[in-house]
Amino acid sequence: TNFRNLGWKSLATNYSDIAAMGCKPIHSVVNLGLRPNQKISDIEEIYLGFCELVNEFGGSIIGGDVVRSDTFFISITVTGVSENDTILTRNKAQIGDEIFVTGNLGNSRVGLEIILNSPENINLSNNKHFIQAHTRPNPNIQQGLDLVRAGITTAMDISDGLLNDLTKMCDSSEVGADIYIDSIPTDKHLKEKYPEKWDEIAIGGGEDYELLFTANHDSINRLKDI
Repeated sequence: TNFRNLGWKSLATNYSDIAAMGCKPIHSVVNLGLRPNQKISDIEEIYLGFCELVNEFGGSIIGGDVVRSDTFFISITVTGVSENDTILTRNKAQIGDEIFVTGNLGNSRVGLEIILNSPENINLSNNKHFIQAHTRPNPNIQQGLDLVRAGITTAMDISDGLLNDLTKMCDSSEVGADIYIDSIPTDKHLKEKYPEKWDEIAIGGGEDYELLFTANHDSINRLKDI
């Protein structure tokens, strides 16, 4: 990935945690560990990535620190605020709730596979949105706010794959879950590209940063009206 996309993604993944709690991002603090031979242009590109995300999704970078390091690293802390003192958690799923996600799953995993194994195909038109999903994920800030407004209480973002993250949610809420594979939203090109393992990719891919949430019928009806 290039440095601008690295800046975007490193902040976007933190914004996704804020979205998963139904909050808005407010302040971000960025700490950079820089190698002695790090180029100034690289750092400028990282901050352009930060700024592009902040301009689109709100919040502001208020400070941080820069240290010398043998290993290059980015460490970010983001604070957020709820609209009505209510936040989404992963421990309030109820028996009888239905399980939802905010978008297609598996695209980021496909993007990573293309980058690692077929770099010559990165610029093909059918692959661009897969690459975008992996290198520049969008935090679902507005969707998280809408979930709270609809009275939904349980959500988290999908960073480790649907199966792993749903398991965490079920463990926290002390419930179980049934997954209907054919109901999982996936990109049609994903199924065409991986007809034998599209379901494995959709369930276990990770880094989609869509929101996973549970809700009853009344909450879903309210969500549809927002």
